[in-house]
Amino acid sequence: MTGGRVPLHALLIRIPTGKTGITFLRRHMVKRRIPTKKCSCSAVRDTLDSFSEFKVEQSDLDYWFDLLNKEVFDGGCPSPQTMLVKKQRGTWGYVKQDEFLGEPWVGLFMSPKFPSLAAFIQILAHEMVHVWQFGVGDTGNHNKSFYSWRDRFKEFGLDLRRTY
Repeated sequence: MTGGRVPLHALLIRIPTGKTGITFLRRHMVKRRIPTKKCSCSAVRDTLDSFSEFKVEQSDLDYWFDLLNKEVFDGGCPSPQTMLVKKQRGTWGYVKQDEFLGEPWVGLFMSPKFPSLAAFIQILAHEMVHVWQFGVGDTGNHNKSFYSWRDRFKEFGLDLRRTY
């Protein structure tokens, strides 16, 4: 490994403990360095500058949505009717709710480029809370039900906040 960084392909493989993705990321995504002072930052926030730009493919979005849903949401986040990687201005991702033929419709849209894999995961998890909110009949705002996920996110080294 060069530069003390974990290569991207190492993040996507099954590790011997039988755990995938988030557990591995939480333990191994930080730069290998000798700490000079105590840091109270989360593991994901520490890694926002750890990797070069991450380009998102549709298969990445599908993979990480499923993995986050399984591990963080315990399978409780409904799949949106539309989930796309789409160029956009002024936002890394967003969730939109509408009605189609009298039925509720939810779309999840993510930017094709992120500063790092960690940033992508962090923001996707944030947007998944909005998908979950719409699934339980909430407004999808940054309200009490949104922030009810804060402690659960901390268990996985994720930081749930309003903006990134």
